[in-house]
Amino acid sequence: MQISWKRWRLPLIAVLTALAVSVTFTGEAFAAEPGESDNWLAEHVGSQELSARNTVSEARNTNGDLLQVWRGETNNIVWLAYDGNDPFQLTNPDGTSTATYVSPTVVPYGTDSFMVFHTGTNGLIYYTQVNTVAGTWSGSWTAVPYQASNNTVAVAQLGTGSNQLYMVYRAANDDEIWGTRWNGSSWGGTQTIAGGTSPSAPSLAYNPGSGLWAAARGEDNGIWMSYSDNNGNQWGDWTPQGGSTTRPPTIAASGQTDQMLVSYVDSTYRPNWRTYGQYGAPTGGWSQDATGWQTIYSVGLSVVRNIMYAILTGQDGNVYYKQVYSS
Repeated sequence: MQISWKRWRLPLIAVLTALAVSVTFTGEAFAAEPGESDNWLAEHVGSQELSARNTVSEARNTNGDLLQVWRGETNNIVWLAYDGNDPFQLTNPDGTSTATYVSPTVVPYGTDSFMVFHTGTNGLIYYTQVNTVAGTWSGSWTAVPYQASNNTVAVAQLGTGSNQLYMVYRAANDDEIWGTRWNGSSWGGTQTIAGGTSPSAPSLAYNPGSGLWAAARGEDNGIWMSYSDNNGNQWGDWTPQGGSTTRPPTIAASGQTDQMLVSYVDSTYRPNWRTYGQYGAPTGGWSQDATGWQTIYSVGLSVVRNIMYAILTGQDGNVYYKQVYSS
């Protein structure tokens, strides 16, 4: 297995102290969150910088393998990269490419696989399994039955190494937020997430210490959160978290420390961060990204042990990452 230079980020953070690109503004040279880096680093796949539209999603399985997925910068194809190597796509049985208008999503599946999701241009939600150890995939994209959306879907693995998943999404015809569970072989029935509504896609994370946590943009443009401590069978009321955004917020949880991180992009196009404890109590207020960088898209979040990273698509179309939080 080839390991990309990107996979071991901590040494890079220590030695790469400056990166100049045309899409940034000079910002404060201090870290607002514990362990937050004061610079962004260019993301690479193969020998090239990664370029994308919308938000890049990435996941790691228990083998330490990495899979990244994104919507093409100049097309609507779902692209993938394994361990930072050359991009590839998974075509339909007739040889045609996938087509999506929004960001795809990837989550770990079992111990040696991933499940990749994308919303088709027809509004159907498609998924496929990719086994990076065997170098195989399902061979086709399957539609989730009786469910549709025009936005990105959010999916979480229900525990390390699990074959069970939970998915949340915004309905295709209204603002309702729906959820459904994959039991390892089929999808269960749908349910509304505590009656919540949103004008954009929700986000989802699994915290092994407390359960599933959903974050969404409210009808008031504030950040709202809900949780389920029984793998999505029941959800608690949505609670306001402050902040203001016109884009979907994102949430991530560390399986090692049970800490959580939520991000949103404000009216000045700058990311904002807030950390939460195991049971959803904030550890402080919202802090604006310390660098002054800007983006028109939601910021992806990724967790490596006790470190949380942000993945930003810049105004030049290239993708960058930085450490946001370390416990």
